[in-house]
Amino acid sequence: MALDLSVTAKRLLDKLGANGYVKLVRTTGETYNPVTGESTGGATETIPLSAAVLPMPDNLMADTRVKATDEYFICAGDVQPLISDTVLIGGISLSIAIIEPINHAGTPQVFEVVARG
Repeated sequence: MALDLSVTAKRLLDKLGANGYVKLVRTTGETYNPVTGESTGGATETIPLSAAVLPMPDNLMADTRVKATDEYFICAGDVQPLISDTVLIGGISLSIAIIEPINHAGTPQVFEVVARG
């Protein structure tokens, strides 16, 4: 039986992470017109994350999908980032390039995210 540490991870990220520094911007109900290339409608929601912005790990630096200007952060597993979300790090808007769940007990404990400007 695996140990679920998601609550502990969230508590540590709340205490030691950058509270209010990392936020997800999620748009729902949006429709996309492929002819015009425009999106219309939808509601935008800003979700604060329990997160820590960290230096890019060496194992990701070797990944061909990662660029030198990308940002790396770990967020608690209570809110799942989506590739369609935008992330605000210190007020700077970035798109999400990579999302990797760290899953030890069938539930994501934390998410590793690479964001690109």
